[in-house]
Amino acid sequence: MEWTVEGYKASLHEQFSQYSAEIIEGFKKVKQESYSEDVALLQVMAFIGEPTIDMQLFFMADMFDEAGTEALDFLEDALLDKWLDVYGYGEDSEAYEEFYEENELEDVLIAELGQWIKACFDEANGSDIRYPIYFGVHDGPYMLDLHTNEWINPDESDEDE
Repeated sequence: MEWTVEGYKASLHEQFSQYSAEIIEGFKKVKQESYSEDVALLQVMAFIGEPTIDMQLFFMADMFDEAGTEALDFLEDALLDKWLDVYGYGEDSEAYEEFYEENELEDVLIAELGQWIKACFDEANGSDIRYPIYFGVHDGPYMLDLHTNEWINPDESDEDE
């Protein structure tokens, strides 16, 4: 099989689209809720594992500390189940892993996830959410500010959110 980065992206978009309505509804629910005064910001965090990608919503006192409120599943089901298989991993796993690494597809996956989450946020009129809200990948260095559509590195931020 001949793999391409564009084919990989198209395969991701096909999978993501199955969950857009659920993510949009999740953002709409967030808009309607009020949280304890300890909550200063929200984080939608993706957990990329094998074989699934899961997402949770965290209530944060600041960029690094939870506000003592339990995280919520942002999706009822895993976003992608067996996501490596989606684009042909099972056919020739060694060649696919080489293709994946050579093309830095983990970075592509994170960027595509971020833009899809931002599109769902916009579709849900997420700008009405009164909290700063970020999307990130667990243990990743960058977070997408869903209000500004800018990727930030919280470790380098001077803001005390």
